[in-house]
Amino acid sequence: MKPFLAIAVLLCVIAAVAAAPANAPQTPAQPEGATSADYGRHIIDLKKNLPAGFSMAMAPPMVVVGDEPPETLKIRAQGTVAWAVQRLKADYFKKDPERIIDVWLFKDKESYERNAKAIFGQTPHTPYGWYSSEHNVLIMNIATGGGTLVHEIVHPFMRANFPECPRLVQRGPGVALRAVGGQGGAHLRPHELAAGGAPEGDPGGETHLV
Repeated sequence: MKPFLAIAVLLCVIAAVAAAPANAPQTPAQPEGATSADYGRHIIDLKKNLPAGFSMAMAPPMVVVGDEPPETLKIRAQGTVAWAVQRLKADYFKKDPERIIDVWLFKDKESYERNAKAIFGQTPHTPYGWYSSEHNVLIMNIATGGGTLVHEIVHPFMRANFPECPRLVQRGPGVALRAVGGQGGAHLRPHELAAGGAPEGDPGGETHLV
């Protein structure tokens, strides 16, 4: 585990221990991961309210939704979302988020601002995108590139693996990771700069982490 992440995880463990009452009863283990039936129901529910011009692509434990051409969306789903999830789980996290996460990728600034308000009732507070725990979604302006998307994917994994971790500490690993290199053995690594390149296979451009 990389040093920055080790510090963040240690802080989360300390916070969890401090928050747990002495002699607290053990919580029964819950089954991890959504089933095929769960995804089927989720897709059906999404389709009921899917705006015209939008399509979907699978990247478990996430469903990617967007208004770019379907083939472009599939490339993003595999080349960025699945790519990041695979490496996050290999290097840092054991558990998937408890619920299926929807990743909404809006093709440009106009679509992002209009649809964030129309679909989620929220006005964007950043030009790049954010993770909404209220709606269990990532809301992204994908025209700004894939870097912020990778950054935001970290947050639901932090919540799933370290639920007692303070919110400020939860943000740390997201800020400290960026996509380095392309497919085929690349890892997500700590960095000190908040800008870099999107992974290979992502049609996006610059990385901006917020």
